[in-house]
Amino acid sequence: MLMFDHISTQHAQKPMFSYMNLYIQEAFWKGMYVLLSMFLCFCVCLHFFDVFLFHHAYLFFTTTQTETFMTLDVTEAFSTMLVLCIYVTCVCVFPLCVYTFLTFVNPSCFRLEAWVLFHLSLLSAVLFIASYQLALYVICPCVWHFFLATDGTQTWQYAPRLAPYVFLLVRVLCTVHIICQLPCIACLLHIFWQLPIQSLIRSRKMLHVLLLLVSAFVCPPDVFTQGLCWFCLVCMLESILFFVCITHAYSMSVRNMFQSQGG
Repeated sequence: MLMFDHISTQHAQKPMFSYMNLYIQEAFWKGMYVLLSMFLCFCVCLHFFDVFLFHHAYLFFTTTQTETFMTLDVTEAFSTMLVLCIYVTCVCVFPLCVYTFLTFVNPSCFRLEAWVLFHLSLLSAVLFIASYQLALYVICPCVWHFFLATDGTQTWQYAPRLAPYVFLLVRVLCTVHIICQLPCIACLLHIFWQLPIQSLIRSRKMLHVLLLLVSAFVCPPDVFTQGLCWFCLVCMLESILFFVCITHAYSMSVRNMFQSQGG
């Protein structure tokens, strides 16, 4: 009797190991597909580096009335090329990564979980595009104009360097991308850990005052710049609370529906 139990246990473990091997193989080939896409995209970006550089520097040229960048050595130009190509590659391959992740996770999700992941992915894509447009066409020109604005009486000529400009541009773009993804991150945190939404709503005024102090600390001594920074921080906070409230209301409605059906 014990021998038959041992044989049946072995036969039951074999399908489990085969399914695990298929699971690992699928993850491996999807990862290899993403890596191959990143490599090909990086090669294309290296080949058309001047096009991407002109696209990201056009507004800088129009704002500062300059036409060229200055480089001091060959390694500076090469490092700048690598940084900009890596950023463009990540931006181009990121939708493929999201699609690959969704197709890999979807079979193991319930219908509600798949629906939430799909719509959060759409929201993340919209916020990513909006953050890119906001950073490149609104924030960066304001920064260049603020730091390079003069009264027209200067006698020196400004010669911008290539590496500091590209490094600063990539840092600004990545920072704005992360900040604009905070609503999606907050929604995911609320789904899995149930954020204290009621206490956050009750302490909104205190958070607004705290954001005002933060904007006064991080911005230059200019009332307009501090007010603009505070307005952006408040909009970010309100958007996070708005999306978290929508997620909370939807999860409560789904939970009540299941409870009513179970009753």
